[in-house]
Amino acid sequence: ALPNQQIAEMIPYMKRTFGPKMFFAGNNYEWPRGSIDAAKAVLSKVGGKVVGEEYLPLGVTQDGIDTLLDRVTQSGAQVFVPYFAGADQLLLLTRFAELGMKRRIVVVMGHYDEIMASQLPQEVRAGHYSCNTYFMTLDTEGNKSYLKRLASMPGIQGIWPQGNGILTNFGEGTYVCVKAFAQAVHRAGTLDPESLVEALETLSVVGPQGTVCIDPTTHHARVNSFLSQCSPVGRFDIIENFGAIHPVIPD
Repeated sequence: ALPNQQIAEMIPYMKRTFGPKMFFAGNNYEWPRGSIDAAKAVLSKVGGKVVGEEYLPLGVTQDGIDTLLDRVTQSGAQVFVPYFAGADQLLLLTRFAELGMKRRIVVVMGHYDEIMASQLPQEVRAGHYSCNTYFMTLDTEGNKSYLKRLASMPGIQGIWPQGNGILTNFGEGTYVCVKAFAQAVHRAGTLDPESLVEALETLSVVGPQGTVCIDPTTHHARVNSFLSQCSPVGRFDIIENFGAIHPVIPD
């Protein structure tokens, strides 16, 4: 998802539901900075207030996280929006819970999913919000079919949270891309790149998240966006279906 597809509806929802004061933080590279820039722009449009913005290098220490979380507490934030990568995000969420901050501040993320929740204990992962193009709990025929096939794969003992079978938005996106490529080859009758681009420009693909449509102008896709909340067992309950969102390439 482009930033607008992941953030444009998420921020207004959180502002309406939990309050206008938000603190943004993330690792110091282009993905967190671009995402937070988009989030701040949306928050400004809906009358919210940025009460903090910080960036830390990759590979943060516990002391660095604790210092950041102290500033989040002092800021008066009602909503905390962290954009850290991998192990840094896991450490952040763990310390957030250990410091008792879940009772006072709501957390929403743009990449929190089943694979990340599976690496956290129940008391840490529960209650956090996430917005993305796909969660395993989506009630679509395509999703049910995909998960049924996943359950039959070698090495899979059940589907999360009752097993180790997990599909993330990255895997779902890959599935959609492969399916679109196959349809484009079938339509073009060739592997010539220019012919494939022309065929792709008018394609729509039904995936686990629903219908994904290619935008001929940007060559990105119109994707579906959902807000979820993680339960103690690691299930992501769908709170809001924002529908299909048009791609807007960020400045």
